[in-house]
Amino acid sequence: MEIKDFTLGEEPFNFDISWPFPSEDRKILIDAVCDIKIYSPAEVPQLEEMLSKKLNKFGYIWDGKNRERCMLWRPDFRMSVDFYNEEKKIAIEVEKTEVKRIIHDFLKLINGSLTFVPKIKYGVIIYPQNYLRTSGKKSIFASRVFSEINFYFKHLIVQSSLKDVLFVVYNFDLH
Repeated sequence: MEIKDFTLGEEPFNFDISWPFPSEDRKILIDAVCDIKIYSPAEVPQLEEMLSKKLNKFGYIWDGKNRERCMLWRPDFRMSVDFYNEEKKIAIEVEKTEVKRIIHDFLKLINGSLTFVPKIKYGVIIYPQNYLRTSGKKSIFASRVFSEINFYFKHLIVQSSLKDVLFVVYNFDLH
């Protein structure tokens, strides 16, 4: 599995970011994703559980085992993020299948930064370079993410309390 990573302040986005994603946490997250061995789309559903084993020791709580602590807007909205570090206020969303969900993932991060007491300072979105549709057709994921984030959120991000977002793109041969 190959990994690429970048933040909102870097290529391809180049947003004006005053508080870049913390380098120590970036290294922890990139190392964790790089250590995971996934060779086919059939293994992607296990990605979160594998990440949980790597990130737990660094204070990241997994929604799969601690849903209540990963819920950011109780009691009105029962949405949660996939991983959350309460101390550092870093939220992680792992997108495994659909491009349209990236918009929802990004909105969760922004909304979490806009709560009365901001619950999110930094966000992470982990997603595939390509994905297989249920029809079996291979689709490019990464270019859509760039265009949609750039179009919908460039101006909104500066108005929120979200400081930066780390994007981690994974890729494996889909044959």
